[in-house]
Amino acid sequence: MATEPTDHWPQPFEPMEEEAQLLQRFRRVAASLAEAFTSRRDHVLELLGSAQNYSSGLFREGLLRDFLREMLPRGVDVDAGFIYGFEKVANSAQLDVIIWDSLRHAPVYRTDSFVVVPPESAIAVISVKTRMEPKDLKEAADNLRSVVP
Repeated sequence: MATEPTDHWPQPFEPMEEEAQLLQRFRRVAASLAEAFTSRRDHVLELLGSAQNYSSGLFREGLLRDFLREMLPRGVDVDAGFIYGFEKVANSAQLDVIIWDSLRHAPVYRTDSFVVVPPESAIAVISVKTRMEPKDLKEAADNLRSVVP
């Protein structure tokens, strides 16, 4: 009597035990990274108080950029700055986080803390907001809309 091939293979949606263990280890590491990021997020605010919200926001933007740099592959840069329209489309508004392909594209302009990149190099943009009030959401959406005319 021939056995069915499925007798020897795991079901399509059931991870094998080794894969399940790997997934558990990955989730523990991811949770640890998220916890470290979250604990650092409020350091400047806690030390300096709400009178320094602007500086606290800049710190959070930098913290997110640093985190993404650690996670993303080489050849993908993470910076603050603008997407340059080359007078064919409008330049973007200032962007808190630009994830861009630095392997295939050179920046139009770059300093240690600022970049202007061509549109075709942009992979993703992020607007960082401490609060999510309607005014802040509208500002973030308008800022992100400036990327796509």
